[in-house]
Amino acid sequence: MRSISIPQPWAWAVVSGRKNVLNRRSSTRLGPLAIQASQTFDTAGAHYNLMRQAWALLGMQEFPKVVGPLVRTDPHLPTGVILGVVDVVNVHLVDPLRGCYVESDVLGWLPLDGSDASEFGWTPRFCSPWCDVPARGAIGAEKPLRHWTLSDPRLLVEPLPFKGHLRARRLPESIESAVRSRLPLKGARDE
Repeated sequence: MRSISIPQPWAWAVVSGRKNVLNRRSSTRLGPLAIQASQTFDTAGAHYNLMRQAWALLGMQEFPKVVGPLVRTDPHLPTGVILGVVDVVNVHLVDPLRGCYVESDVLGWLPLDGSDASEFGWTPRFCSPWCDVPARGAIGAEKPLRHWTLSDPRLLVEPLPFKGHLRARRLPESIESAVRSRLPLKGARDE
């Protein structure tokens, strides 16, 4: 199992099942990914409209007040812990003119949704309202943006203290065992 650190409240949005895509410049392998809430709090994330809507959908009264970059007072937004596990089920490229797409040996790229990009009036399609779309700039100026599509979020029964890292890395065996032991039993989360 690999893990990645994400600042709050983004980590909460991922493990709660609301945010179904991670925006990254690197690729990754498919499979389980532990989500670690970093020590920082992204104040811009607290003002993001989709974040506030997700908070309200879960029956939360008001989004926690943003005090500064280090907020540890809200029990729903712990930091410095592994919160849960999601499955990375797809990794694809994104471009403002192409939308979400997969590379192809035949055309160079294919729309992710299978639509015909040569059709008159075709417009780029994106995989999620949570996805970032890069600004149109010089080709090759930077690494292309990728979306890691996420599925099956599983919140740990009890968060696991862990110092994280920005890139996806393999968890030490002892930490992976601790994470797996804190996952809810299959079927238990459906009750």
